[in-house]
Amino acid sequence: MRSIHSFLTCNCSRANVPLSSENVLKNVPISLGHFLGLPYEGVQIDIAAGCGKASCQPLWASTSLGDRVFSSPAVANGVVYIGTYDHRLYAFNADGCGKAVCTPLWASTPTGSYIDSSPTVADGMVYIGSDDGKLYVFKAGGCGKAACSPVWTSLSTRGFMQSSPAVAGGRVFVGSFDNMANGTLYAFNAHGCGEPACQPLWTFSHTGSGFYSSPAVANGVVFIGSLDNMLYAFNAAGCGNGSCSPLWTSLPTGSIIESSPAIADGVVFIGSWDHKLYAFNAAGCGTTSCPPLWTSTATGSIIESSPAVAGGVVFIGSDDGSLYAFDETGCGNPPCAPLWTSPPTGDAIYSSPAVADGVVYAGSLDHKLYAFHLHGTTP
Repeated sequence: MRSIHSFLTCNCSRANVPLSSENVLKNVPISLGHFLGLPYEGVQIDIAAGCGKASCQPLWASTSLGDRVFSSPAVANGVVYIGTYDHRLYAFNADGCGKAVCTPLWASTPTGSYIDSSPTVADGMVYIGSDDGKLYVFKAGGCGKAACSPVWTSLSTRGFMQSSPAVAGGRVFVGSFDNMANGTLYAFNAHGCGEPACQPLWTFSHTGSGFYSSPAVANGVVFIGSLDNMLYAFNAAGCGNGSCSPLWTSLPTGSIIESSPAIADGVVFIGSWDHKLYAFNAAGCGTTSCPPLWTSTATGSIIESSPAVAGGVVFIGSDDGSLYAFDETGCGNPPCAPLWTSPPTGDAIYSSPAVADGVVYAGSLDHKLYAFHLHGTTP
């Protein structure tokens, strides 16, 4: 059975105990839904009260979603959206249906392949990528029917869209990669083109290296990590041509970047498979290839997790099983040691941290969700 579950918060550490506030869900990075311990059972949703017991039953669960759930949920205006491997996007009432098992408010018509991408909701629309190489756009309120067709899609691209869309300034950005490891970053008009299938406003194509990372946008610049070991920065407005070059790139890190960037206080943070966290000036460095402002000391394994920044601290998981906390401003003499690390969990932290109400949450492949106090320098 593959389903989506809603829980009241309880003080449990098992994988079937979900995130503990709706605010967490609104800020969940792409990877968090990917491995919260039991990806085949779907993503579980939590609101803030608690059940007063050691083990909490769900407020509600969905009917079977037909296949595995790797997509992370998005919550907007009382509706939960999530994609599944049965090729569909589903929308549920976040408050449930008054019963133990709830049917969706609506579901999309099938896309052409699996959905690994996580949805993004903006201006009354839901954006999501599919492994069929298309971006799909639906009305967030549905269509008045049980099965809704997209308002528009992108034209078919040459790759898998496992990257999750970012919407800013009237544009939607999404990355892709194909079987030959070629990648493309796409920028579309967020309002479509007046036709069922739309051409991008601009693209950046990269031979020999793809984009698994999801883009992030700040101050008119799009940032995305690449499998060629580098961070890329683009003018979100494009370059006046259909094919655009980056404003700047990072110097290569020591390995591929699957992590997605987080931007705070003019700095871009991103993890690399070389075991390190990197911090770059979001404005660049005055040249086309930029060194980091600072790097971390190496964690014990590759970093697939995406960073989260709160309270002047950057949090990121490592495949060594620990959560790491670094001073956002660095240390003055990099490489910078962490402020603190968690004790090792039982397996890799591929999940990306989420922060809400003074607590940082991260899931582990050991089938558990962990919560750490946000303040101070010790967990």
